[in-house]
Amino acid sequence: MRGGDLMRSERGEFTLIGLMMAISIFGVVLMATYGAFDVFGRNVRETQTRTEATDRARSATDQMSRQLRNMATPTAIQPNAVTRASDFDVIFETVAPTGTPPAANPQNVEFVRYCLASGTRTLYSMELPPASVTAATVPPTASACPGTGWSNARAVAGDIVNVYGGASRPVFSYDSTTLNAIRRVAIDLFVDTTPGYGSAEQEVSTSLDLRNQDRPPTATFTHTSAGGGVAVLDASGSTDPDNDPLTYCWYDAGTSATVGTCSAGSIADSQYFRYRTTAGSHAITLVVTDPSGLSSTSSATFSIT
Repeated sequence: MRGGDLMRSERGEFTLIGLMMAISIFGVVLMATYGAFDVFGRNVRETQTRTEATDRARSATDQMSRQLRNMATPTAIQPNAVTRASDFDVIFETVAPTGTPPAANPQNVEFVRYCLASGTRTLYSMELPPASVTAATVPPTASACPGTGWSNARAVAGDIVNVYGGASRPVFSYDSTTLNAIRRVAIDLFVDTTPGYGSAEQEVSTSLDLRNQDRPPTATFTHTSAGGGVAVLDASGSTDPDNDPLTYCWYDAGTSATVGTCSAGSIADSQYFRYRTTAGSHAITLVVTDPSGLSSTSSATFSIT
């Protein structure tokens, strides 16, 4: 019997066997089509989820960059604009872009913290808003992420796999281990919504200069014996890389006097002066300080005739 005979009777009508075969073939085609659409839909959803996670990481990186670039200029009360700088945790002062500055915080400064909770692969942001900041404010020291003592703690990026599967890649990198010497920060986020399988992780990174970070001055002075127990001391060669105005404090190890706002043992608080004292050897020290409280010291021992 030919194959066509199974499909049609002698009168040309479809037989039951033929109908069942047609339904079976249609079912196979339908299942294959559904399977293809299911795979396509799953791939689309995974791509969309991965794209959304990468976009959130990119937005978080942009936000961190803006705040770091707008970092508050250090002051003598708060000499460290960066107060924590580790691989997965950073705390710094920045100027809030909105709001009326409180009377106790005329610079409208706020403390901001970003940290990675590696267990949940979540990057958190938190802050102490300007209304909570005064000259005496010290940010919370707890290392738990997100931790306590902060306001507005929120997740700003997820699926961050910097720490995963034995890997430990810093979120934050710095050009110095000294807080007030940090001038450059690199931010590097690795995003993977299906770690261990599926598509490869995505990297979101940037680096920036801290334009408001202060740099310490350099102290230097010359001394000339003018006779009669007088030495001419000149600190005009002292410099500040940020062109900040400097204050000067001179010290003589052989005295216990106090001049101006300098500490005990000071003999003058001006850039240039004539020091009248007893003849003999004297150990003179110059300390120059900028408005942020960063200082530099220069010393020399010489004879005054």
